[in-house]
Amino acid sequence: MRANRLIGLPSFVLLLTTAIPSSPSQARTEPTAVARMVLRVLATPDGGPAVERASSDVELAVGQSGTTMFATPTNLCATAIGGTVDRIGSPRHVWTVRFSLISAQTDRIAVDVEVGRQDDIPWRTRHILRHLILTEDAPHVLDFIEASDHSCRTANMVIEVRAVTIESAALARRLLSYNLWLTHHDASGREFTRHEMRTAPQGGRVDFRFQPLGWSTGRLMPSLKIDQAIDEHVSGSIRGRIRSDGALELSLATSRRLIHGNGSTGEESGTKTFTARVGEAISIELPPARGRSVATTADGTRTLLDYQELFKGHTTAVVLTVTPLP
Repeated sequence: MRANRLIGLPSFVLLLTTAIPSSPSQARTEPTAVARMVLRVLATPDGGPAVERASSDVELAVGQSGTTMFATPTNLCATAIGGTVDRIGSPRHVWTVRFSLISAQTDRIAVDVEVGRQDDIPWRTRHILRHLILTEDAPHVLDFIEASDHSCRTANMVIEVRAVTIESAALARRLLSYNLWLTHHDASGREFTRHEMRTAPQGGRVDFRFQPLGWSTGRLMPSLKIDQAIDEHVSGSIRGRIRSDGALELSLATSRRLIHGNGSTGEESGTKTFTARVGEAISIELPPARGRSVATTADGTRTLLDYQELFKGHTTAVVLTVTPLP
């Protein structure tokens, strides 16, 4: 997706933890972004869905590091996390996870994650360092382990990390108003629009869905001599924050589906992060339409519909402005 700034657009228009600053000078830097790193353990029982078995978290400012631990004392049905790990004499498996927060922006949390794992049967140790860019509250898998015997009903475990930005006390209660427009221009320049309004708290993600745009294959490409309907569905979500300097940090996720007949195809999605001024109109242009489907007429004739050809010369964009509410 491309982000364009539109000036003058019409108005529609992880509890064993330590947190250590990397240097004294950084501790005096203000304001400093803070993020919560959450270590979660998901267990999958025999014949059932995965459930959360344990979790622990560390709150870190940029430049700080924090450590937490997770262990299975006997088998995968017995777990300990954080400070309780110290009370285990000889655990079967132990994970030590150290987080170092590099930066924290809206939906772009940069963190170095060092994972140390020790197994007793067979005895071995492993260390892995990962440099991650995390979307807020989106899981990232760090490790996976399967049961080595049938001493309990847990088949396997997944260890994952999530990251969440901690809002400053001064801004945590602010509300943001999102004014969203879907604009579609056809090959001749005609414009078709849809409009949605949303309100969400600072740092909260809110979903949106535009009313679909309807297209006729006969009008899109008269040479096909087939007149069937294609619906264009555009939806997504947005998260925003006001920075201390008054600028906005924004993360916009969009998804487009082209639906023909009883099925859908040509789905595209993506996420864009950017900054904007309060009230500034930003246009995010979606990629050109792609995908194919088959149109069948009453006499059984089948015709391949290539969406790239059908929508040649068309452009679709999501335009938004963001305003803090009093």
